[in-house]
Amino acid sequence: MILLVGGAYQGKRAAAEQLLRKTTGRYGREMTAADGYKDSFEMAFRTQLVVNLHEFIRRLLEQGEEEAAERTERFVRRLMKENPEAIVTCNELGCGIVPMDGRDRLLRELTGGALQILAGEAETVYRVSCGLLQELKENEQENGQAAGQEKSPGRAAEGRKTAAAENAAGREITGRSRQNRDAHGGDIYGDRKVRLDFSINVNPLGMPENVCQAAKDSIEHCASYPDVACRRLRKAVCAWYQVPETQAIFGNGAAELIDLLVQAVRPKKALLLAPTFSEYEAALLRTGTELSFFFLKEEENFALSAESYREALRQTEPDMVFLCSPSNPVGNVIDGQTMEEILWECRTHGIMAVVDECFLDFLEEPDRNSCLACCEKDPNLFVLKAPTKAFAMAGLRLGYGFSSNRELLERMESMGQPWRVSIPAQAAGEATFWAGREDFLKRTRETVGKERELLRQGLTEMGFHVYDSRVNFLLFHDFAGPEESCLSPFLLSHGILIRSCGNYRGLDTNFYRICVKNHGENQELLEILRDYPQFLTAGTGQIPEKERKLEENQ
Repeated sequence: MILLVGGAYQGKRAAAEQLLRKTTGRYGREMTAADGYKDSFEMAFRTQLVVNLHEFIRRLLEQGEEEAAERTERFVRRLMKENPEAIVTCNELGCGIVPMDGRDRLLRELTGGALQILAGEAETVYRVSCGLLQELKENEQENGQAAGQEKSPGRAAEGRKTAAAENAAGREITGRSRQNRDAHGGDIYGDRKVRLDFSINVNPLGMPENVCQAAKDSIEHCASYPDVACRRLRKAVCAWYQVPETQAIFGNGAAELIDLLVQAVRPKKALLLAPTFSEYEAALLRTGTELSFFFLKEEENFALSAESYREALRQTEPDMVFLCSPSNPVGNVIDGQTMEEILWECRTHGIMAVVDECFLDFLEEPDRNSCLACCEKDPNLFVLKAPTKAFAMAGLRLGYGFSSNRELLERMESMGQPWRVSIPAQAAGEATFWAGREDFLKRTRETVGKERELLRQGLTEMGFHVYDSRVNFLLFHDFAGPEESCLSPFLLSHGILIRSCGNYRGLDTNFYRICVKNHGENQELLEILRDYPQFLTAGTGQIPEKERKLEENQ
């Protein structure tokens, strides 16, 4: 797909335009960028491919960045040389351009966005893409003389100029954002032969025994429907957090509550940090929200500045913002003063502020870093929590939301199916508030702190750049260049799965995230990583057959 676009740029504009018209005709109507972004979740797979391909080619042709096109093509050629299926299966595809400026970043995101939607349909995408490539070649022959005609920039190009200018100040403003169907960590299924999963951020101590037993015992009651009101769970949660029971809502993981909240509010405009958890963007796109992005700076450890962010709020005038603290994928925390200033700005201007605190239990003093106490006096504040990380119960799917806006909670309840939280999830969630909770969390923090430092030192000594984290995972940067990095397939060949972060906005394919596991597993990871430099220098650019086959499954 990218090879098609890269080739289309170099003097083949007319051929590409004819290809667009030809493929559009197959679906009966012209599909604009807005159509694609608004409706594509309801479209058939091949229509999604065409819509995204159309918009990618249009923007690239209007943008006229020959260097960006060439760099993209080189990156894809390297991937295809190592692994023919990588053109459609690798999340890194389209993210091989280091985001040096707004235009490079836009190209990277458009490329990645077109493919991330299609990640689960590798064979179909590959077949359709090859067919489109052949059509382009045929049209090039028919229209070669028309390739050099002039073309006016149009509205999309003007929007990109605005985006590039805004990005110079630390943020990028876009119109309709790309669909964000990012693959998350934890895909250990199929024939991937994963022994150690470092890609998801759960407690290395595992699920507490009493929580596990509560889930097991509840199976006996699964002939009945779950309690729609989650009464016992609600009582335990609200008693612990000292929140009125009428101010809580429960869902099938925090991700479902994010989706229900966005559906209930239906904001016209939203401001998102980058990088951050992808489900915020995915939920907003499903409601057709216009998105703006505030890009955090790598040289500042992706910390959030209250002053510049408040200025972005004034300029973009969003209806909703999402703040993640501790953040994902970095693991840093928005300090209390910064959070207070931002929430004041949101409250003053009637902006719905959503604060995601799902990793808060890993901090030494979680209450000092929580916004939950502010909910009572701020109906525009919504706080998210989940036990799935700290209590290692991600597979049970459970999330909590808190707001003093009862009307909002009722709208959210009405938009979800009634039995969202299963009987085992409710039982396990209630069991996390047992008498030994604080002792368990204390041991968790001690273990995570010690093992996180072990991993940080080990990675740093090997030449990786590691970013500061206060929770149970680390974001780091490969010392190899974007076109040389092959850390994921290297580790996968040893049965180890890590999180490639190339599909996070604001990051590239040199960024990876690992969770903190137990001492033996962390030591094993570091020991295997010591062979990575030799793997890079001894190779010929080809990933060995064993690693290649494992990467195909990724």
